[in-house]
This record gives sequence, structure tokens and C-alpha cells, in this order.
Amino acid sequence: MLLNISNLIPIKFLYTDSKCVLNLVIENKNLLLCLKFLKDYQILRFKMLSTLTCTDYPELINRFELTYTLLSLDFPMFLNLKIKVAEFVNVDSVSVFFKSAVWLEREVWDMFGVYFINNFDLRRILTDYGFPYHPLRKTFPLQGFSEITYNYIKKKIVYVPNTYSQVKPLKNVVSNWVKLN
Repeated sequence: MLLNISNLIPIKFLYTDSKCVLNLVIENKNLLLCLKFLKDYQILRFKMLSTLTCTDYPELINRFELTYTLLSLDFPMFLNLKIKVAEFVNVDSVSVFFKSAVWLEREVWDMFGVYFINNFDLRRILTDYGFPYHPLRKTFPLQGFSEITYNYIKKKIVYVPNTYSQVKPLKNVVSNWVKLN
């Protein structure tokens, strides 16, 4: 069956993990084609998008790895469809196939900054509407760039520049503890 799938859709890489979940790595341009095939193919019938996750690798050119986890309701199996995209590359929205993707894509856009084309409701979901950053990126500082305070005179929420120093931790710290071999 795996051999037939790899002949029918453009897959870059195919593997299974320790939990026997099938993982397909494809190119960004083939995302809608592959999802349509996996949803409509009679042997597989992956009718439900369970999750959409994003992983940030800031040292790579294709910085973000998006993982679409599909579930077949007729057969008890999961499939992970993975694409890798650069920082300023737009991704096609899969909300035309899966209605649950609207909410999931909003969350990925808000937290990581990956923009989805043709998502009709792409707005902030977890952060404030005026917040210009994406907090789950690995380059986002731990203490943030600004503090949120309420100004009683202006009667609104204002952003105040952060007064903390962004100190990087020391790598070679001398410890008094003795290492046991």
C-alpha cells in the first residue's frame, strides 16, 4: 500500500515512527494536491484534520516545519503530513478541505507568524491585536520586548518598553559540585 501511495502523490520522503504512524514529507507547493488525494482516496479516507503543529528551527533556511495530523475515521490510523517553509513564505490554507483548519491556522499564525493564504478568519487568537511579535519563535526573548500595563489616566492598555536586561546565560559556569563517574 505504501508503494502505491508514493507512486500516486509527489512525496519527498516517507517513513514511520516508533508508534507506527506514517509520516509523509512533501513540498509546500503540493500541499493541497496531497491533502485532497488523502481525503478522497477510497483506501485511506483521511476525513479529519486532528492537529496542525509548527516547529521552529531558526538555524535552517526553511525555518518552520508544519505537521498536519490526519485521522481516518473508517480505519484506525493516523498520518502526519509535513512541509517545511521559510520565514516569509506563505502557505495555502487547507480550510477548503477541513473546517477545523481555520482555528488551527489562526493559532499557528499568531504564535509563529506563518501566514496562510485564503484563510477567511486569520486574526489574533491568543495575543493582543496590537502585539507585533510571535511568542513561540525560538528567537523571541524569554522576558518579551514590552510590558503591558493599564494606564488609568488614558483608560486603556498601553505597552511600556521592557526594563529587564536581556542577559544571556553563561555557558561555562564553574560549579562547586563534584561530578561522580
